[in-house]
Amino acid sequence: MTRLTRAIGFIFLLLMLVPVWACDDNNYVSQVNSGNFNNSIGSPAEDACSAFDGEFQFGVSSYGGVRNWALDAISDLGTPFHFLYIYILNGGMDNPDDFRDWYIVPFLDDCKESGATPVFSFYQLLDLGRAHGYSGSEPQVVQSCLGNSACMSDYFYNFVWFLQVLATEYPNAIIDVEPDSWGFMMWAMGVEGNDDPASVEVKVDQSGFPDVRGFSNDAGGLGKALLALRNTYAPNVRMGWHSSNFRVGTRPEVVASFFAAMGSWDLLVSEHFHFETDEALWWEPWDEELVTRNLDWAAHVTGEAGLPMLLWQVPVGSWDFHLLGSSDRSMIDRLVESGIVGVLFEHLNNHGDEDPDDYRAVGDFGTVPPVESTAGGTAATMRDRVTACGSSPVSLSPDSICD
Repeated sequence: MTRLTRAIGFIFLLLMLVPVWACDDNNYVSQVNSGNFNNSIGSPAEDACSAFDGEFQFGVSSYGGVRNWALDAISDLGTPFHFLYIYILNGGMDNPDDFRDWYIVPFLDDCKESGATPVFSFYQLLDLGRAHGYSGSEPQVVQSCLGNSACMSDYFYNFVWFLQVLATEYPNAIIDVEPDSWGFMMWAMGVEGNDDPASVEVKVDQSGFPDVRGFSNDAGGLGKALLALRNTYAPNVRMGWHSSNFRVGTRPEVVASFFAAMGSWDLLVSEHFHFETDEALWWEPWDEELVTRNLDWAAHVTGEAGLPMLLWQVPVGSWDFHLLGSSDRSMIDRLVESGIVGVLFEHLNNHGDEDPDDYRAVGDFGTVPPVESTAGGTAATMRDRVTACGSSPVSLSPDSICD
């Protein structure tokens, strides 16, 4: 079970997952005219780099019982959590108005009050595939949904609905589109290292959804169609393509080539990199070979795309210790040189069933270090380190992607 799956498991309990409603073409009027099919080459009015204010930034997950913890850190301690993120799953879509009013809008209101930029992990292909009756491994379920016209019609309907909410409530939010799913297309759908999006079947035009008619029925068509929907319904929303580092810093050319057919996205997002020789000994020095390999991967992918990268689901403990545990900021400088401009920590005390200050990461990353160690490993320690960094933030270098 992946860490993403565990995180989603917590959120499922909050959302009481149920199948999405059907999209009825007879009642839906397309807002994308036939001459606008290629508007996926556009970009929002606000450049994605403006979200970073010229500095390396930090963020944290902010759902369930963690919401007030992050907000209190910002308001009471001045912690520079520049980004707050939550998931947008299929589970709320049985009653979208209620989902908007109790889940999405209060989060956006909190972001407005705190000054944080909202980041949404829009992760629905897996949910929808299961709602349409598919079973098997996660890649198998996602592939089945991609190849099913009704499943993809529901997907586009949900995406448009969400864009319309953002256009009204927070026009320049960031969407991290489909964590894992793009990676599955490249590494887990019959080809190990598939760099050809045209070979991945996706029912885009064949979904029958009015706004995506004319786009090719493949992964590249999906990428361009999502951008066209953004440009039509919420043109200032910043779109993040999830560039999964599934092969631990190897074969970056596969990811770069696959992305090249996606259209003009605004930023890249990836899960945290594995720099540890042994995650259960996360406080030990990071493995320099792994660090170099993964940062070279990031430099290649961001360089080819010409876009900055955010790291997401970063474990509490290892990363705040190695980035901020001393006055040495050289590791952050190396991240910036590789095109990485921020990290989003993962805090999973979703139900408030423990003191959120005491939260430790999931799995081996939650191992308590020796008593003589200064590594910490709790959410409180991470928060305090980020707070201290706020008094001397790391500027993005003039030659960085966000110069």
